[in-house]
Amino acid sequence: MSRKQLKAALDLVRRMPPARQTRTLSSLLALIPQEEFAEELLADVDQPLRVRLCEETGKEFIYCEFNRDGDSFRSPWNNKYYPEFDGFRSSNELRKLEIEMNSIFELYTKQYFGSEALQSCYLWDTGDVDGWAAAILIRKDIKGVGTWNSMHIINVQEYPSDDLACYEMTTSVMLRLNDKDKTDGRFSFKMAGNIAKRWKQYDAFVGSKSDHILNIGNYVQHYENKIRGNLPEIYFGKAQQVTSEVRSLRVEEQVHMLSMQAKPRRKKIWRSYADENNEKYWYNTVTGESQWEEPENKDERRKEKKSKKDKKSKKSKKEESQVEEQKASQGPLMGQIAAAAAAKIHKDPAPATEEAQPVKEKTKKIWKKVKADPPYWYNTITQETSWDPPPTESKPAESAGSASASPKSATSTAAPPSSESSVQEIIAWMASLSLGNDYSKCLTENAIDGAVLTSLSESDLPSIGITAFGDKRKIAMAMGWGK
Repeated sequence: MSRKQLKAALDLVRRMPPARQTRTLSSLLALIPQEEFAEELLADVDQPLRVRLCEETGKEFIYCEFNRDGDSFRSPWNNKYYPEFDGFRSSNELRKLEIEMNSIFELYTKQYFGSEALQSCYLWDTGDVDGWAAAILIRKDIKGVGTWNSMHIINVQEYPSDDLACYEMTTSVMLRLNDKDKTDGRFSFKMAGNIAKRWKQYDAFVGSKSDHILNIGNYVQHYENKIRGNLPEIYFGKAQQVTSEVRSLRVEEQVHMLSMQAKPRRKKIWRSYADENNEKYWYNTVTGESQWEEPENKDERRKEKKSKKDKKSKKSKKEESQVEEQKASQGPLMGQIAAAAAAKIHKDPAPATEEAQPVKEKTKKIWKKVKADPPYWYNTITQETSWDPPPTESKPAESAGSASASPKSATSTAAPPSSESSVQEIIAWMASLSLGNDYSKCLTENAIDGAVLTSLSESDLPSIGITAFGDKRKIAMAMGWGK
């Protein structure tokens, strides 16, 4: 078997669901039934720990790759293989240390994981001078809740002349969570994954073989707690990230992005608010800045607006004085004409008289056909829209109380909102469109004012909760997006 095949198999295992890792390995071994391939693959891939009964002692033990020889597994309680097999066994000195380590870690497991947890410790010679290895396995399985599997593999190199030892440890944790709704069983939750870390500790004091248990126990406790502290961030944080990516971006984020892309009419738009102490402060709706002092550009706009108003007032007074002069100098008839001119300047309606004729309503309309699917017509004067072609000849407007009024008049809509329209004005405008649904709640929750709505398009409407096809088309026609 080539290294390329092994690398491809390991890449495939990493991409498969961790909860099905055992099934994945079995399928790979069936595809490439080579003993060399099986040994290397099983040695490189961590599998969930399994439990077997020691028939002689009646105690359960954990079996995996570290106590396997052929198809049999060695029990740490009596040093025998099940099924029976004359397999590899460690030296007498390591066997004594293994028995002592199992008794101590059994207490550690019950103390930290509870009575449901199970542990097994295995020691073996590595072939190096004054070198050996150990595997500390811990498993806890709660039915219907999840399974915890932790494996600590330690390589030990002793330096007897200096009473020192070097420890190199690899810790792997496999966690599987699952839960079901206890009421009806329809809701289920499953999550699985593994974490692996490697540490190295130099120059640890070792006065006797028992000191190894103390050193290894401290390392196992420290690094296992460290990984346990990272689990909420790694597992649940990753699950939340995946859930957020599977769903579309939040509507608030989309609206904020669109509002930032929209070109504001002014560089800065300041609004005043009051805090909890009723003190006034200013907030910039574009940059997000806030300050206690009144913005300078706001004072400038206020002065500019006041200056324009004063100029307009002076111009109006000048025109009034000119009309009065003409009225005084040109006699009664010209005075009447001048009065009419003054009324026109101020846009005041002429006083009605008994002999005055009713003013005919202007009915002439200029319609343009908008190319859309389906097409519709837009009146450039009244800003009305209609699905039906306009009449070729203008007809006098009928009275509001006439029973013969055409139902097609209901297709006319109010003028589209401007960028300065408020959220309430947008809600009122959409209510005038006779839409099939009420969108006041989604408009309020997403803060859709005129500045945001004018920057959207028809394809953006589902992002703020408007999904009905007919409603989207009505809004698009009223906004003129199809032009």
